[in-house]
Amino acid sequence: MSSLVTHRDLGRRLWVPFSLPETRLRPGVEQTINVLTLSSGQQATLAWLSVHLIRIAALTAVPTKTNTSFAAIYAGLFGSRADELTGAPGQPLVYAGVDFPGTIGVLPPHQAWPITAPDTYAVMVVNNLIDPPADVTVSGAWLLHI
Repeated sequence: MSSLVTHRDLGRRLWVPFSLPETRLRPGVEQTINVLTLSSGQQATLAWLSVHLIRIAALTAVPTKTNTSFAAIYAGLFGSRADELTGAPGQPLVYAGVDFPGTIGVLPPHQAWPITAPDTYAVMVVNNLIDPPADVTVSGAWLLHI
C-alpha cells in the first residue's frame, strides 16, 4: 500500500474554514464560532485553531481568571453538551489559549483533533476573566473526510 496522497484521496477531503472577526467578549461569556454535526460513519479533523487577544478593555487592575486551569482567553472544541444558548459545558476536548494582549495562541499542528464519533461539536471562544471585557479574533479550519 502506498503512503502517497493520490488524486482520489484529494477528492475525498474538503477544507472548511471558519473565523470570528474582532469581537468584544464580556467577562465570563462564551461565543459560538462554528458548529459541526457528524453522522455515523462520517469523519472530520479540527486541523487549525488560533485565537488572538487583541486588547483587554478598561484594564484598571490585574485581571483575574475565573478558572485558573485555562488561559485568560481561549478557543476550544466542545462536544455534544455545548449549546449556543447555555454556553460551553466545562472542559474543551482541545483548545488554544492566550494570557497576554497582542499575542496569538495556536493549536499546534501535531495536536490536530480527529473526530469519528457521531455528535454535534462546537468551536467556542471563552473570556475566562472575572472583570474586564476583551477584544478577540479566532480562525480555524475543519478537514472533512468525505
